[in-house]
Amino acid sequence: MNILAIDTSTEACSAAIWIDGACRSQYALTPQGHSERILPMCDELLAEAGMSLEQMDCLAFGRGPGSFTGIRVGTAVIQGIAFAVDRPVVAVSSLRALAQNAFSQWGHKNIAAAIDARMNEVYWGLYQLDEYSIMQLVGEERLSPPEQVTLPQTQIFGAGSAWASYTQTLQTSLGSKLDAFNAECYPTASSIALIAEKEFSLGHAQSVEAIQPVYLRDRVAQAKV
Repeated sequence: MNILAIDTSTEACSAAIWIDGACRSQYALTPQGHSERILPMCDELLAEAGMSLEQMDCLAFGRGPGSFTGIRVGTAVIQGIAFAVDRPVVAVSSLRALAQNAFSQWGHKNIAAAIDARMNEVYWGLYQLDEYSIMQLVGEERLSPPEQVTLPQTQIFGAGSAWASYTQTLQTSLGSKLDAFNAECYPTASSIALIAEKEFSLGHAQSVEAIQPVYLRDRVAQAKV
């Protein structure tokens, strides 16, 4: 299985190539310039691996929620590549990729992934590791004020930029159910590639015409790329 994955949904910009279980990636933490960085990242990874886009079995990207501009950039880039080489696409939640990255770094199996949505709101979702070491959503992804983030009785590790922006509010709201948190954790293309490999095997890839960005805010939910 060969997969090219990208993510531009947050301050982190990254690309990855998954080749039969081995992953190469490039990553840059920068608030701007994703549109200028992402294609060179892909080109460099392909060159290093001695591969071409035509040798990819599928493509994958972070479909949001996150930065409106970043999500549009990622969606447009993956659409352009998919049209050019006629490959299916796996759209992966940015929150799910964030939770997967948190597990990869620290080994926590229950994650509250939360991204700062600005305007005193957060994008968030609860994720639990399955038997294949892939993060699965528990319930639904939401947009809400930080004081409305709620957890089940399970002890949770927090990950994502919202934990920096609303540290005290989230800690007060969640109390003893919060084990710890790390605000310097972001979605990554390598986590997206890992998830996409499993989703592709389950038949969850889509045609390029079917993929859509996910914003969560109602007023941009129907926005077109």
